[in-house]
Amino acid sequence: MPNTQPAEVIRLNSSGKLTYYKSPTGRLSLPRGCTGVADDALKNNLDIKYFDTYYNGTDIGRFAFAFASNLQRAILRTGVTTIGTGAFQQCSKLQYMIMPSTINSLGDQVFHYCSELKHADLSETQLTVLPTYTFSFCEQLKAVDLPDKMDEIGRNAFQYCGALKTIKLPNALRVIDSEAFKNSGLVELTIPKATGVIGICSFFECKDLTRLNFEADSVLEAIGTEAFAKTNLIDIHIPASVQVIEKNAFANCKNLVSVSFGSDAQMSMLANTVEIFNGCEKLAKIDFPRHAFHRVPGTNQWEAYKK
Repeated sequence: MPNTQPAEVIRLNSSGKLTYYKSPTGRLSLPRGCTGVADDALKNNLDIKYFDTYYNGTDIGRFAFAFASNLQRAILRTGVTTIGTGAFQQCSKLQYMIMPSTINSLGDQVFHYCSELKHADLSETQLTVLPTYTFSFCEQLKAVDLPDKMDEIGRNAFQYCGALKTIKLPNALRVIDSEAFKNSGLVELTIPKATGVIGICSFFECKDLTRLNFEADSVLEAIGTEAFAKTNLIDIHIPASVQVIEKNAFANCKNLVSVSFGSDAQMSMLANTVEIFNGCEKLAKIDFPRHAFHRVPGTNQWEAYKK
């Protein structure tokens, strides 16, 4: 009998980029001479299950695999340098991603809403910035390895990553941008000494976060509005380098009982103490090197005294 199994179909454009794929096997390895995957090439493609660059191609285009809901595994090998915006967005069965050392550029939202993604290893890449919404709403993400040279985590990068309990932040990290870890599952966190800015709502409503540590010799200068609001922090020791703590930075931390500042703290007073710690019902004392604030019993008022 003649073989009636549909044939694999692969199409490349004039630049050598993949533009179309269809196969009953669901397996795609980029053919020799292929330069990459074009923008939108496999968007909404339900055939593909396994993808391997097979040492061909240098870039994965914008939304190249977006909404490819049957894609379970993608292997990016040495030679790939660029992954475009939303390239793997809402690949709902993708579970693991390891990136090669040649990667030097990511677009925004690359893994946005990859709901089954459990582990992503970026540690060998050349990335210095993790873009906006990279892993947002990856609800099963448990482990992420970041390159040590990374100096910025972008807005909403890990928002609503509820299974992410811990993360090793890069030593070079300077900026944690707005809502970077909002509503994530972090339990304990250490801020590297190189970090200078913690942005607005960066850890807002991380309800399991109970321990916050700052490395020795921290150069942290600013903690943004609602940065740690609605967490379960118990005590906080704020580095002496901090100069600005914005409104409601630690608001509604219901279990917070102790706040202290490092020796030689550059902040001499908290004019907006009530606003910074608004709703911290168990907090009774804020300790500076030369003076302290005590809550007036039964009120939301504070009074200062010299030591």
